[in-house]
This record gives sequence, C-alpha cells and structure tokens, in this order.
Amino acid sequence: MIKKLTAVLTALVISLQTLSVLAMGEYYTHLDLPKITQEDLTYTGTDISGLKKDIASIENLLKKKGNEEKILSIAEKCFSVYTDVSYQYALAKLGYDRNCNEENLEKLGEIADVALEVTELLSRLIYDIYENENYRDLLEIMFGDTETALRFALPDDEELLVLIDREKELTTQYSEIYGDSDACAELFLELVAIRNAIAVKMGYDNYADYANTEIFHREYTDEEIAGFYESVKEYFLPIYEEAVEALFYLESSSIPMDEDEVLLSARATVKNINPELGEAFEYLIANNIYDIRTNENKNPSAGAYTMVVPRLNIPYLYTNPAEDYEENGVYNVLTLIHEFGHFASILYTPEMAFSDAPAFLSVSVDTAEIHSQGLEALAERYYGEMFGSNASMLRYYLLCTLIGAVIDGCLLNQWQEQVYAMENPTVEKMNTVMTEIVSEYNGECTPEEAQDIWTAVIHNYQSPMYYISYAISALVVLDLYSESTYDYDRVVDKYMRISAEGIYRTYSEIVEECQLPDIFDKSVMADIAGKTEDAFLIRYSDVSDEAWCKPYLYVVSNIMDGRADDEFMPDSAITRSEFVGVLGKMYDYYIGIDEDYENVFEDTKTDENRRYISWAAENGIVEGYDDKTFGAEDTLTREQASAMIWRLADAVSGKDVSVFADADTISDWAIESVAWAYENDIINGRDDGTFDPKSSITRAETAKIIACYIFSQY
Repeated sequence: MIKKLTAVLTALVISLQTLSVLAMGEYYTHLDLPKITQEDLTYTGTDISGLKKDIASIENLLKKKGNEEKILSIAEKCFSVYTDVSYQYALAKLGYDRNCNEENLEKLGEIADVALEVTELLSRLIYDIYENENYRDLLEIMFGDTETALRFALPDDEELLVLIDREKELTTQYSEIYGDSDACAELFLELVAIRNAIAVKMGYDNYADYANTEIFHREYTDEEIAGFYESVKEYFLPIYEEAVEALFYLESSSIPMDEDEVLLSARATVKNINPELGEAFEYLIANNIYDIRTNENKNPSAGAYTMVVPRLNIPYLYTNPAEDYEENGVYNVLTLIHEFGHFASILYTPEMAFSDAPAFLSVSVDTAEIHSQGLEALAERYYGEMFGSNASMLRYYLLCTLIGAVIDGCLLNQWQEQVYAMENPTVEKMNTVMTEIVSEYNGECTPEEAQDIWTAVIHNYQSPMYYISYAISALVVLDLYSESTYDYDRVVDKYMRISAEGIYRTYSEIVEECQLPDIFDKSVMADIAGKTEDAFLIRYSDVSDEAWCKPYLYVVSNIMDGRADDEFMPDSAITRSEFVGVLGKMYDYYIGIDEDYENVFEDTKTDENRRYISWAAENGIVEGYDDKTFGAEDTLTREQASAMIWRLADAVSGKDVSVFADADTISDWAIESVAWAYENDIINGRDDGTFDPKSSITRAETAKIIACYIFSQY
C-alpha cells in the first residue's frame, strides 16, 4: 500500500532504525544508497496512459462495497505515477539549467504540463474517495489523515488550473529574459496578479499568506516576524556596518583554481569537520551527482541549488560559477560547501527510505538553510589552510554574508508582503515600496536602482516568500558561529544533530529537539548580537576608530584576544607566553598543529598557552633559560620576537642590520633574524632610525608583526 505519505512519514522516522537497509552512524541514519549512472539522470518523459485506466478502474470499484484492498493496490500504482513525473520534472529542470536551449525548454514545458495533468487526475481521485462514505477512511491509510489528503489535492476548479498553468509559463519565461530589468518587472507584475488569484481560490487574502501557510508551513506569526524585523534593524545593522568596514582594511589576492582543485579543497574541509560529511562527499564524487563547471550554455538565472531527485531519492548538487573560475576559485569553494550542507542532509534524511516520500513531502526551507549556512560557518576554521593570507578577509566576508542574509531576508520579505497586499499594483508602486524599505535598513536607492534590485532576485520569481528563510536560519547560524570561536567541537556536534534531522522537520521542531535559541525573543536577538560583536568586532574601549593598530587587529582577531572584557591594552608589553600563544594559534589556523606536545618547562605546567609553548620548543622556535624555565611572564624584547618568528618561518638568514643606527646593540644571536624580519617588512625600525632591540614588544606591535608575517608567508 501507499507508504502513509506526508504526515505519517515523519512519525515513522522513529522506527526507521529497525529497517534492514539502514545503519546508524554517530549522527546520520545511513541508507542503502544506490549507485547512480548518467542514464538515471537522463530525461525520458512519462507515459500516463496507464494512470487514466487505473483511475477508471477505481471509479468502478467505488460503486460497490468490499473493494478496499483492490482500491488501495491500484491507488498505490496511481500515486507512484506522481513520483515518476516528479522524477522526470527534476531531470528536465536539471537538463535545462545545464544546457539552456530550446529543445530542453520544450522538455521542461512538456513535463510541467504532464505534472499538472497528473495532479489534476489524482486530485479528482482523492475527491471521489472522500465523497464516498464507504471508502472515505482509505484516505487515512493512504495519507495518514484525511486533511493531509485534501491539502494535497487541487480544488476542482478549472479556472484555478488555468492560473497555475500560466504561473508556470511565466516562471519559465523569466529565465529567458533574465537581465532585462524592464521586461522582468512587467512579467513579475503579471505574476503577482496570477498568484494572488490563486491564493483567493485557495481561501487566502493574498499570496504571501497562502505561501507562508500552504507552501512553507511556517508556524511563526505575523507579529513575531514584525518584531524580528525591528530587532534586526536595532541590533544587526550596526554590526553589519563595522563588518563591512573591516573588509576595507583587509588584504586579499586572487587564487587561481580549476574545477578539480575546488572540489578537492571542499572535500578536505568537510572531511576535517566531520568524517560522516566526508563519506557523503565521497558518494557525491563517486556517483558524479554534481555539476560545478563553468559553461556558457548554463541557465543564467539558475544560480546554485541542491535538488532532491525523486524515485532515486538522492540529492543533486548544481552551481553556476562565475566566468573568473580559474582566476579566483575561492568563492566557488565557498558556494560548493554551502550547497554540500544541503546535499549531506538530504542524502541521509530518514524519509528517503520510503520510495515515494520526496515527491509528496514539503522541504522545510527554514531548517534546510541552517544546514547550508551552518556548514559554511564551520568551514571557516579551515580558511587559513585553504586560502592562506586571504583567510582574514574571507572571515569577515563570511560574517558580512551571514548578517547580510539576515538583513536581505527581512528586507525582501517586507517588500513581498507589501507587494502581494497592494491594491492595483504597478511597477512604479513596487519600486517606491522598495526604496522606502531600503531606507529603513540604512540604505539609499533610486526607483530605477530599486527595480534592478528586486528583478535580479531569482527567488522572487521562482520561490516567492522564500527569502525570510535565509534570515531565520542565518540568525541561528550566527549564534553557532560565535560559539564555535571558543567551543568548536560542541558546535560541530550541535550542527551534525541538526543536519541529521533531515530536510522535512519544521523549524520549531528543530528548535525544540536541538535546543536552539528562540530568535523571535528580543532578548535572545540581543544576546546573539552581543556574542557576534565579542567574537568578531573590535569594540575595545582603549582602541579608537583612528588607532593605527586597528587594521591589524582585524587580521588577528581570531588568534589574539584582549586582556580584559572590553580592553585590548595595546600599549602594554606582551609576555613571552602570550607571544608564543599567538604564534601557535596563527600556525594552527594557517598550517595546522595535529598533535599535542608534552610540557617541557617547569614554569608552564599551568600556563594557558602551555600547548603552544611546548610545540614551539619541540620545533626549535623558542628556547628556555638555563634553569629549565621558560620565563613565561617575562616581557618579550624586539630582538627575541624577531628570533622566534624567523625560526618559525625556517627562513634563510637576513643579510644586513647596518641600516639601524644602533646595530651594534643587537645581540649576536639575533642579528640574522632581525635582518630577515626587517627585509621582509615584518618588524620595522623606530622613527629615529634605531631598531631598539632590548625594548619590550607591545601588544599592538605584536598584532602588526603577526599580520605582516601572515601576508608575507601565507
């Protein structure tokens, strides 16, 4: 019989572990995954002539009592056709996005028409069963409950079917005119009218209300969303402004990468985050269920996505990289990691054990975007190893991306709410509303610029009311990201538990089961904002915006903390322990320290930096004193800092210190390292022409030295 689709499938997750095809990993429920061939991913179309005959048979069986088993058996075949059509639609969409030509567009239109016809036929079947008192209870066996069955069925309304068909046509046309702002605006105007008419047919005031309830199954209220908007404006706009400001301070360079290098970089990173993610990535590669190529024939409006392929019950990962793929592949790595967050969760979603589940269940996008954005956040720990000196800039780029997703999600959702509620909408009115809303988020734009903004957002056309999901999920991820800066392993554990819940659990279910913060509580929003500031921003009371060291503090913000809650103490001398701790954290981030080293000094047994001090001693970077102590609390001199960082670099000797007026005061053991540090712009002399070798290094100077070393060596 039909596998108790939709609602009941979720309840059955509890017993999935008893199925012989499943095995439990530490987090994921591992399914018996199929081997995928290119033939499996080739569109063939679907013959539905048998469906019509089967429905006619059921109609005859409904005329007499006692035909329950026969009806259920034939009905299972009927609804399996819907899965087949959904499967072929997914392949047609993928084919069109990979090769945007007339032939593939025809295939997509063909299967879209078939899908609508099949939905209409099955809807009629559901109503026939529902209207028959002798067999109405069969809907509970088939769908779990009668309400779910009726929700799947389209109303018996010819006008509604015409509207749905026209909506599909317009959505497809968007791909053809993408980039032409005026044409896209006029098309969207018609879409608004069509969608609002659909919503009214379905019993709603406008399409925004309909989509939130029937498509996305959101459980938060209009009041909660309105409060969410205001909290974002109050707490996160200021953080976003400083995060963007940080990007102007930070250097970056191009990293050429081809497709294989992008793939291998993402592969190594997700495997480092968690071995089960690594296994999922191996499955992706082995079955060739991805397309990350640059290809001028790809659909320009497709962007990047990971789709569920019904019938196969596997994910397919698709990206549309920019033309500068091999000039700078960094952002393609980040996009791939984002999409792989979707891929892994889909691959191991427990409901995938049921053959027809993906065709009937609705993905919880609020939850799914936690999977993708969350994996991006966890990957930042490996930016140093992946991207070298670009890591500092990319760290703040990620922060801007996450906060930007929150802001954009609110802004676009506000705009869509007002557009779909608008009386007699026009393009001019929609542009005016966008300019007004942009101003609420501290931005400015002309009506023409406003139109360029909203016509370029693919989701407005293909997935209306989707964008708030980015905001909801990004807030959760910001909370996880901030926590990961001081307890990474615990956050990985929490993320993996969220991912293992799969793509069909609602946001509220995930919040409860994984103990996530209630982001609709204003105090929680304030707390997340505070943690984000503490983790990423330079909000020290003793460092002004004009301080010479501030740009360097952004570079080292993930490896060098303040001495007090709100003080950096830039002019204080740094101790030998603190300096080696910063060196060790830097090396761990950019190169990696895989092992723990035994403590080798008498005075560092309880030192907070003892791991890094032992590492530095074992690798010849530091030396102790004759009494087997390290002098952890002694202040570090300029020549000692030069020697340590020179040994870390394992560099050739510097050649000349005669440039310094006090060269004769530099210790013999430090001459080569001082010369090297100066020649590589890592440690400069004083303004008076001296090096001042015996003076203490300050904390601000340390930040500059480490930043300069990063840009010189990585």
